Amino acid sequence: MAFIEKQWANPDEEFVRLVSRDFYDGQLRASVVETMKPIVKRAFDDLFRQRALKRIDVAFDGGEEVTLDAIDENRIETTDEEHQAFMIVRAIAAEVAPVSRVVMRDAQSYCAVLFDDNNRKPIVRLHFNGKTKFVTVFGTEKEGVRHDVQQVEDLFHLREPIKTVVQSYL
Repeated sequence: MAFIEKQWANPDEEFVRLVSRDFYDGQLRASVVETMKPIVKRAFDDLFRQRALKRIDVAFDGGEEVTLDAIDENRIETTDEEHQAFMIVRAIAAEVAPVSRVVMRDAQSYCAVLFDDNNRKPIVRLHFNGKTKFVTVFGTEKEGVRHDVQQVEDLFHLREPIKTVVQSYL
């Protein structure tokens, strides 16, 4: 661990050469290694930042932590039903807030509709990928209430709780 921390803080020439061989196809002269040092350091910083943000997002979403290797974004598919549901939620929210502040963020297990594109301001989660379709509508204390739905149009029956949570974020 100490070695990694040392290389992260100030990568030495040998380490920079090792890392650079993977993407630099020219000769690694001393001048090139010096040029690569800040790039390697920045790559370490970016990697750490990405992993930290991923864990923070998971913590606030209440989901399980996943490693970067386990994430397969190609498996995320936003369905027509999710698009339709998003548009319905957006239309309801537009009664009390600017529609541009309501966004959709899809994930493997659910599709989130958020206020201000902020995980800490959930409006609803659409669980349409399983056999039983349901929607979680969040309250003003961010507690989720499950509502089973048969069809996308059932979201219109949730108009009041959706408007209430949107108003709480204003």
